[in-house]
Amino acid sequence: MESVALIGASGSLGKSIASSLSAKATSYRVIGRSEQSLSEAFGSAPLAIWNPDEPESIRTALTGVETAIYMVGVNYWQFELHPQLMRKTIDGAIAAGVRRLLLIGTVYPYGKPQSERVSEDHPRQPHTLYVQRPYAQGAGRSCPCSTRYRKDADRYPEAA
Repeated sequence: MESVALIGASGSLGKSIASSLSAKATSYRVIGRSEQSLSEAFGSAPLAIWNPDEPESIRTALTGVETAIYMVGVNYWQFELHPQLMRKTIDGAIAAGVRRLLLIGTVYPYGKPQSERVSEDHPRQPHTLYVQRPYAQGAGRSCPCSTRYRKDADRYPEAA
């Protein structure tokens, strides 16, 4: 059983996490929309292709996974898609029996830095209309997974 799935892994964060998992001999699979880009980025790692608009493809991609790491990004002018994609992913994860779901979220809701370091306590004041509107409607404040997955906020070490 592959224990970890990297959803939306084709960016630099996904590659970094995959490298760390490989160094620890932890099996994983990468999940994304394009087989070609995943193959180019991850070589011989197990791949699963998903279409977030097809619930069965999400469930199939996550079958056999214990922990899913969600790194799906959208363009900031499409920020309203975040809660929709997250809801579909959570539904698929529950259906596939995923035990843990880790969300690595976007920084867009924080807006412009008001201090030298930005933490989760930083005021959330998005400064672009694309993020202000959906955030004002609750897109960035609620977790659609409140009854299935425990919500935690992890602090990662500063980049060197």
